[in-house]
Amino acid sequence: MVTHVSGAKRHFVPAALIGRFSSETSLPIRNRKVCVLRRGIPHTFQRAAGNVACKRNLYADSKFDLDGHVSAPEKKVWAALAHLDPRADGTCHADSWITVAWFVATLFARSPDFRDDMDARISAMFGETPLIKEVISSQNEMIRVIELQRLSGAVLRARWELVVSLEQSFITNDLGMSFLWHSGWNSGAYLVPLDRRHAVIVGGGRFGKLINWTDDQWRIEIPQAIVDVPKVNSFNWASWAIARNEAYGPTIEMMDAIRAVAGDSPDQPDLNFMRDFRAGRFLGSSSSERREDEMLLYQVIGGIRKPSDPASPDILTV
Repeated sequence: MVTHVSGAKRHFVPAALIGRFSSETSLPIRNRKVCVLRRGIPHTFQRAAGNVACKRNLYADSKFDLDGHVSAPEKKVWAALAHLDPRADGTCHADSWITVAWFVATLFARSPDFRDDMDARISAMFGETPLIKEVISSQNEMIRVIELQRLSGAVLRARWELVVSLEQSFITNDLGMSFLWHSGWNSGAYLVPLDRRHAVIVGGGRFGKLINWTDDQWRIEIPQAIVDVPKVNSFNWASWAIARNEAYGPTIEMMDAIRAVAGDSPDQPDLNFMRDFRAGRFLGSSSSERREDEMLLYQVIGGIRKPSDPASPDILTV
């Protein structure tokens, strides 16, 4: 827990993530310029990753600041992504995957719309009750912690797919994710770009993923797909269409091409859809399942224990 600093600038999408969509490679990640589409502005412009997707006093509703809590996996996720080691047998390094899942879960908890969304949920449950809303508002940041715990369990339990683009760059937006319909899962899902070449798809509800002890490490079954240029283009258009206000990519030419297809201010889905989207509804777990799984991350984040008998280990699932 971090003491609240009045007026501090906090990122609702990590600068360390946004900077990975820059064409620059020599500068520190936060200082790299990305090309920005902003709703209502008819031209693409450049900004340093550290100067977009941020807001002062983002977590200023209480006496403490949760930035240190929600940003904790940033220090570990990039090394974990490099060590995922996806193989032809459809498996990845399990402990690295857990760290990536932790990072993905925090993207939901960082939303600048969290308080408004929570007020809407409370109103739907209890009606317009000022006292209840006041109590909830006074505990807004602790509610973020609880939501993160429950969302992290839902993210770990969901179906996963690693997506790799060998030619076209992915872009990202000021939500850190976009929506897609996964025909193979017959459900909505989240596309989370992690850099210009890699993304993950997460959703589809609880789905048992086998974890096996192989080559002196735990390996988890996560399929991988290599996607072509038209598919990446469709993902990028969706990222711009669902963006809160902005999308970020490597070149002005690429972002102008996205605008040419989707327009300066593409119609965002309606408010109810966006609230469901930001609340992680398309992960697929029910409210009761999320409560059951809310401590799951803390059980596995330190690494899965080495089997007592590596020659005959248990087969795990998550």
